[in-house]
Amino acid sequence: VTGQGGYFIIQSSQMASFTSKECKVYVESSSSAVCSLADQPAAGKGLPLKFESFVKQGDGLQALYSVGNFMFRPSDPNKCY
Repeated sequence: VTGQGGYFIIQSSQMASFTSKECKVYVESSSSAVCSLADQPAAGKGLPLKFESFVKQGDGLQALYSVGNFMFRPSDPNKCY
């Protein structure tokens, strides 16, 4: 579940061994009942994390990552709004 703006937190006690290439983000469902079928990426496929920048947080740094866009389509192409 993301917060406002689509951000989410990944916490790990082993950040030294963390590499973003090992992580993918999956969407459970669309927020729209009309366009509910996963189109990009295909259903069951995730998108890799992309490093954006380091952010100063308290007395340390946090890494900010993003992913690409998730796109959905209607189950009936004749009902595309």
